[in-house]
Amino acid sequence: MTLQYFSTIKDKEVALHRPEIRSDLTQLVRLIHPSFIEVGYSGKVYDFESITQSLTQQPESDYQIVASEFEYKELSPSVILLIYKTERIDNAGNISRQAMRSSIWIREAGNW
Repeated sequence: MTLQYFSTIKDKEVALHRPEIRSDLTQLVRLIHPSFIEVGYSGKVYDFESITQSLTQQPESDYQIVASEFEYKELSPSVILLIYKTERIDNAGNISRQAMRSSIWIREAGNW
């Protein structure tokens, strides 16, 4: 995988942490695959419909999500596993909810 693809995937993943993207169904549909599934921090399982509904209904938060330590593994030429760390930082600078995350990105019709 070229560095360009890694950068594109990383940028799309980080976009999903931004409040203006999380609250915009059009943007979420563009970024989240229809067969999406996630096991959340709490252990709750989300599919495409439940995650888009949950994200678009979230109230404004007093924290930002910061992602770091990105790594990737090419599973096939069109499937990438992205692994990274997240943490929440509130307006006072307090860090909470540190977690390791992973996502799988699929390239279809030339788009990740």
